[in-house]
Amino acid sequence: MACGQSGRIWNKQMYEAMLTWGFTRLLCEWCVYYRHTSDGIVMAAVHVDDILSVASSAGENECFKAQLRSKWAISELATLSLHSV
Repeated sequence: MACGQSGRIWNKQMYEAMLTWGFTRLLCEWCVYYRHTSDGIVMAAVHVDDILSVASSAGENECFKAQLRSKWAISELATLSLHSV
């Protein structure tokens, strides 16, 4: 595989996986995906091989991470939280 094609291949694999898992890609921002189910909402922003996900519940976010783990080895570098000031 040519070096310049690896990013394109990764993006295609990620896109296909996200569609399989019920996500929709935003038309105006192709690196942002969302999924709305009866259990809640998950949004994920992808930058190269980094993914930031936010969800309406911890369970929804855990489900998404389990889906990612089913396809790739992932590591969690940080957990973000919002606090009111």
